[in-house]
Amino acid sequence: AESCKLLNIIPEDIDINHQSIYDFLKTKDLFYGLFQIEEGLSKKVIQEVRPRNIHQLAACISISRPGAFAYIKDYKLFVNENTIKPFYPPFDQALQDTGNIIVYQEQINRICMEVYGLSPEDSDDIRRCVGKKDRDGIKKWEPVILQIGLVKYIPLDITQKFWDTIIKSADYLFNMGHAFSYATITAQTTYLKANHPQEFFISLLRMAKFEPNPIEVISKINQELRNFGITLLPPHILNSDIDFKVVGSDILFGLGSIKGISEKTIEKLNKFRHPHSNKFEVFAGAKEAGLSIGTLA
Repeated sequence: AESCKLLNIIPEDIDINHQSIYDFLKTKDLFYGLFQIEEGLSKKVIQEVRPRNIHQLAACISISRPGAFAYIKDYKLFVNENTIKPFYPPFDQALQDTGNIIVYQEQINRICMEVYGLSPEDSDDIRRCVGKKDRDGIKKWEPVILQIGLVKYIPLDITQKFWDTIIKSADYLFNMGHAFSYATITAQTTYLKANHPQEFFISLLRMAKFEPNPIEVISKINQELRNFGITLLPPHILNSDIDFKVVGSDILFGLGSIKGISEKTIEKLNKFRHPHSNKFEVFAGAKEAGLSIGTLA
């Protein structure tokens, strides 16, 4: 949101299918500050799969959860080589958009209705149990599904594979709305980083002061800045503001992120900020502004 303000746009102005987003995710490993994929399993999945559109991005975010994560290599083959590993013909139609892999809660719902013949209400109850991590609720449905599978001559190993995925997914499997909401924000932040890195990073730097260890965060950001040709300029007693700001193609360090510098100190600095031709004038100006020499140092 801060980056968008600097660019005088709103997040909805960003085309979440813009090619630059997926080129960046395909070719770069600079994920700091990208929503949901900055680190952890989601980052690993993105690096492994390299999604090409918002649908694949949403699937990557959802698949990086217990249950679906076991099939990440299959999903990678689906995205990059259009290779689909057969599951079971009645399942395949429900899973065709995700390469025969259960990625969303709604797919569980659909399989329960279309393959096992459960009512919409019962199918949604199983989906709800997954979404709510209700293991007791899931457990009560297991014998029902196994019995229906036998009656419908569905191979036992297929039903067992389906049910194992449901059990693992109770550690949390996204619904489609949740996954696409996350993917939209991921796409927006990636677009800003790829196309407007200066505004993107200055926003991150300004938010660093709210972190438990701001200097550590600023250091991480600075490591990435070099890859974008941006220099984090050191604080300047005359030119720096309380917050980080753009200076040409670089970013000037904000005085407010220096330990021991408060807003009251900044007010005193503003009184001090006029040319001093020698050390005596510096000392006199500091005394007049109420600043200690330690602050100036």
